[in-house]
Amino acid sequence: MLKPGGLFLNLEHVASPNPVIEKLFDETFIDGLYDYHVRSGGNASKQEIAEKFYNREDKVLNKLTLVEQQNDWLREIGFQNVDCFFKLFELALFGGQKPM
Repeated sequence: MLKPGGLFLNLEHVASPNPVIEKLFDETFIDGLYDYHVRSGGNASKQEIAEKFYNREDKVLNKLTLVEQQNDWLREIGFQNVDCFFKLFELALFGGQKPM
C-alpha cells in the first residue's frame, strides 16, 4: 500500500542475539515493572513480579525473531535501504523504502 519511495518502519519486540543479552533485557524490564508497581502503591515483591513476568500466558505465543532476519525478509520482498535504525535490548526500530 506504500507509494513508490514510501518508507516502512516497524517498532518491534525482537529476539535477543544470545542468552546473556536476553537475561539483561529481562532483568532490566523486571526492574522497571517492579519500580512502576511500587510507585503505584503495590505490595508485591520483586520476586513475585519476576515470576509473573516469566510465567505470563502470552510468553509461548510471542515468537520473537532477530532483527537481522526481519531485515532480510524486507529485502527479499523488494525493500531498499533496509536497516535497523534504533535498537535497545529487544526493542528495535527497523524498516526500508519501497522502490521508486
